[in-house]
Amino acid sequence: MKNPSRGIRSSGEPSPLPSVLADTAPQQWTPSDRAVAAQRQALDWLHRHELAPDARIREQIEGIHVGAAFVMLFPRAKPEIQELASDVFTWITAFGDVLVDGREVRDRDFTALMLQLSELLHGTSGAESGTGFAAALVDILHRSDDLLPPEHGHRVRQALNSFVMTQNWHVNTLANGLRPALAEYVVARRHLVGGWALIALLGPLEDFRFSARQYRDPQAAELNEAACNLLAWLNDLRSYERESRAGDAELTLPSIVMRDRNCTAGVSLAIVAEMCDAQTADAQRLTARSHADGDREMADYGELVCGLMGHIAHWHTTIAADRYR
Repeated sequence: MKNPSRGIRSSGEPSPLPSVLADTAPQQWTPSDRAVAAQRQALDWLHRHELAPDARIREQIEGIHVGAAFVMLFPRAKPEIQELASDVFTWITAFGDVLVDGREVRDRDFTALMLQLSELLHGTSGAESGTGFAAALVDILHRSDDLLPPEHGHRVRQALNSFVMTQNWHVNTLANGLRPALAEYVVARRHLVGGWALIALLGPLEDFRFSARQYRDPQAAELNEAACNLLAWLNDLRSYERESRAGDAELTLPSIVMRDRNCTAGVSLAIVAEMCDAQTADAQRLTARSHADGDREMADYGELVCGLMGHIAHWHTTIAADRYR
């Protein structure tokens, strides 16, 4: 794996925002009527499946505006695909906020649920009725099977399965007081934020205009990894202050960089900011290479991923800003 902390300032001076965030901070979030309707649908789905009974946590999940975001970011997508993507990320966000955050032991109920979800994702368990995370996942999988070609549906299942399995890693790491290496955490974090689920849904959200190269080409793999990294690292960067106040920052990128580099919090935040900028630069470099090589399909895909990375930054500074205060 490439060095995740490549591109760090030699001076170690604190940087409040990576360039990708500073460049997008002044932008405003103005949802369209369709985006407002999609957001309402996402909240109805969250409530219908009773994923967040606690009012404070429910408000926290509602504040990310995933329903509106997928409509605004992917206007050419069919509404039912936008809704599927929105519900996938509502489920992912609720899972982390409700079931994992603050959990320090894998109790019997949590272990049983993880096994149940694994069976559902493997296709070896029957339908679940009622409410809760298993029933909501069944709804997602049924709609995915109905809406997506088999290869795309399989990728969504794979991404959600890796998400569930890495949540086990997360809870086990906290429960046993483990201190993962930086490289190990970087790999895990891409799964924990649902990065690979987003990549799996890109093709459907773009109305299937890309071939299988989107997932198989080595250059596309680098682009996909860069987008997942940026999503994960910006999340950790923006939430660090809030999590520090709550005493929940031990398993975050800034804390792990502090241990890895034996540095202060301010220097660590600067390092993480530089890591974010390096991922953005890598994606832009790969896209420029595709343009220079006359590889139109990969250049178009690179432009999509670079645009997505910019929107990820915009989302963290405007759309979901209240979540990180």
